[in-house]
Amino acid sequence: MPRALAIDDDEGILFVLSEMGRSFGLAVKTTQSPRAFLEEARRGGYDLLIVDYHMPQMSGAQLVEEIRSFDRDTPILVLTVDERDETFRSSMAAGADDFVLKPIRLADFRARVNLHLRLLRSRGEEVLRPKGVSRDLLEQVLEAVERAGPLSTAEVASALGVSYSSAYRALEALSERGLLRQVLRHGATGRPTKVYEASSAPLTPKDPMGSP
Repeated sequence: MPRALAIDDDEGILFVLSEMGRSFGLAVKTTQSPRAFLEEARRGGYDLLIVDYHMPQMSGAQLVEEIRSFDRDTPILVLTVDERDETFRSSMAAGADDFVLKPIRLADFRARVNLHLRLLRSRGEEVLRPKGVSRDLLEQVLEAVERAGPLSTAEVASALGVSYSSAYRALEALSERGLLRQVLRHGATGRPTKVYEASSAPLTPKDPMGSP
């Protein structure tokens, strides 16, 4: 059975993670202490690490950065209720692989976990975190936005079954090339969400995706 190590300052969230994991065959060990979490992570033996972004003793980004100082490979999922770009950028810069939004939904949590367990199993066969973005992913993201946009980064990641960070890099690359544009989606309450829609600008150069 795959094993995950999770930290959150909310005992209720840890209980939810443990029970959700149990429902689809993931054993989740939990702690509320950053020190205990780091000690356990250093011992290894886990297929996945789950880190809350907002904690009183140490931020999620700081904890992720500390983990990456001794473990470059184990996938890290960040839990957050904050959908602002700054939250995602700081976590990704620290070394996180993906995000699970609170309140946690079983379908989303299971999909994120299964994706990274599959990637972990295939790590010996391909490079999983390339510096660039593949042509295939760019084409898939562009097609998804043209078909169903405007879409947020989280919606693209969910639709294509890829990590948030991969979807974010692809969307930003397409925006920089003028194939997509960023707009704000205003809901009834809360902050507006950045979404991406197809651009009507002419495409230059002839092969906007670049070489494979």
